[in-house]
Amino acid sequence: MADYPPELDSLLNPRSIAVIGASASPASSGYSLVVNLLKSGFRGQIYPVNPRSAEVLGMRTYPGVADIPRGVDLAIIAVRTPLVLEVLRQCGDNGVKVALIVSDGFADGGEEGRRLQEMAVRIARSYGIRVLGPNTQGFFNAENNLLVLTGSAIPPENIKRDAVSIVAQTGLFLGGWMVRGMTPEGTGMGKSIDLGNMCDIDHMDVLAYLAADPLTKVIVIHMDRLDRGKEFMELAGQITRRKPVIVVKPGKSPAARHAIMSHTGSLAGDDTVFEAMCRQAGIARANDFDEVEDLVRTFLYLPPLDGKQIGIINFSGTAGIIAADACAEFGLEVAELSRETIEKIGATLPPWASVGNPVDFMQSFEVDMRKVLNTAVETLLADPGVDGIALIVVTMSTPPIDAYLNIIKEVAAGGPSKPVCVWALGDEGSTREILPLARQGLVHYPSIRRAVKALATLYQRHRYLKSQGL
Repeated sequence: MADYPPELDSLLNPRSIAVIGASASPASSGYSLVVNLLKSGFRGQIYPVNPRSAEVLGMRTYPGVADIPRGVDLAIIAVRTPLVLEVLRQCGDNGVKVALIVSDGFADGGEEGRRLQEMAVRIARSYGIRVLGPNTQGFFNAENNLLVLTGSAIPPENIKRDAVSIVAQTGLFLGGWMVRGMTPEGTGMGKSIDLGNMCDIDHMDVLAYLAADPLTKVIVIHMDRLDRGKEFMELAGQITRRKPVIVVKPGKSPAARHAIMSHTGSLAGDDTVFEAMCRQAGIARANDFDEVEDLVRTFLYLPPLDGKQIGIINFSGTAGIIAADACAEFGLEVAELSRETIEKIGATLPPWASVGNPVDFMQSFEVDMRKVLNTAVETLLADPGVDGIALIVVTMSTPPIDAYLNIIKEVAAGGPSKPVCVWALGDEGSTREILPLARQGLVHYPSIRRAVKALATLYQRHRYLKSQGL
């Protein structure tokens, strides 16, 4: 496994931070950066730098970089673009280890911006400074209560914490994931880094860091471009043997590639080649934010899927048919139930009812549908010919139909040994009660198709690990 650059410890676990461009104006990034450091509970030393203000948020400011103590771990540069090069030189003279450049208008700003970015890189390298950015919104590290973020719309105390870490070339996955995390269905995060234009610190550096991080269980990567492609895929292939890696790489269409160039100054490569590289390295690809969240929750909370035989339990014939079609679409199969399973489920139904897969637990109002559902879940979990379950159910938070919700809770409490993916048609109250069951191994998805696709993703990972002899 590749060693990560030691400077990343200074970035993600700094003992001291200088905010150059700290401001007393609530509308400015320099203000938000200081607010977020304070509210998130950062325990290190903060040095606000501003020559025109005596204090920011009750903290003494320093007129310039030369006035702060020497050897600060991290300098956050939030000044006008024309001033950045001189500030970088001042940071070098002061012994700063890592610089995070918030300012934009570099490679994202045309030919002149690209020239400025090249100059910034030369200055930083001459001093041995590692640079994150430019054009970055910052990062988050739950481990040491550190939020470096240019916006102040997200209360740091409301950020959910979890074992997924994110490295991206966009603030969408930094700020956007936090916003989603504050909703009932949202997933938290442990670390998130916005690489911005990626003039120096890149995916490879951060991926090596996250590979060594014991608190990171799942890694999400967003990229507009891939530098050091061969090295990256070799490292990713090593990591995926121990941790799932999810990649979002847009730019399949000409319009998207043009937008990427405008956004970060990056050139998107051939997607067909990239797709083949991902398959070889065992990387799961996602197309958008929703798919990323589905995959994260799947990998974090569900047990492995060791085969492709799926049991479908549903309240509607049509819902079962949709699930069966999804199985075929994603390379899974509708399992053939054992005779014992059929007999146990059949004993809960009228003599005229047929039992098959999909299992319909609402075929007749002559039966105790709660008992049918309960029996179906128990027998499919016990059936050796069933590898995973797609459970489609109506749930309400009010009697009498809350009985189905209670069954789902009982299944989760039992710690199912097989992955159970749920699509529940119900009210807001029941959905709120189902979502936390993910941590017990029963995950809810927003659609039948997405639930089945989650099972397929688990099976693909099983096949990859098996091909690696694991």
